[in-house]
Amino acid sequence: MSILLLAAPALMALILFLGTHVLLWHVFVSDKGVLLLAKIAGGSYVVVAIGAYFLGIDGEHVWISIPLFSFCTLAYFHLYVGTFRSVSMRILEEIYRVPGHKMALADLERVFPKEFLFTSRLDILEEHRWFHKNGDRYACTSKGALFGKMILRIRTLYGIKNAG
Repeated sequence: MSILLLAAPALMALILFLGTHVLLWHVFVSDKGVLLLAKIAGGSYVVVAIGAYFLGIDGEHVWISIPLFSFCTLAYFHLYVGTFRSVSMRILEEIYRVPGHKMALADLERVFPKEFLFTSRLDILEEHRWFHKNGDRYACTSKGALFGKMILRIRTLYGIKNAG
């Protein structure tokens, strides 16, 4: 049994997932969140599994290829979220768009005002209830405190002094 045959359901589902993602994002969807992306990924695999069943393809191939599909999908999610949400990637994109791929700090600040970059992050954290604002101070919610503690432990584990 060839490896390609074992991987076929995962590869077909991945192609279906990527095609559906691009089509929906360009044509139909205004709320482009990761949850919807996860539903598209899961639905793609289910469609391929059902198709394999009706085509008489051995069900073992479908089950064996799930880890490959999961790995490829999670790698894609990482790329997507990094591209979609990362300010660092947006800054890199802006610098790349300029002829010669160089930009002065003053030009970058016109595109991304420092105040906006910082306050927009605070707004996102507050919106997701990681902390709440009390006057001129911010206080972690229990969810935020748990996540902050987890991040500190992960940084300590990996010896990361500063990130982000």
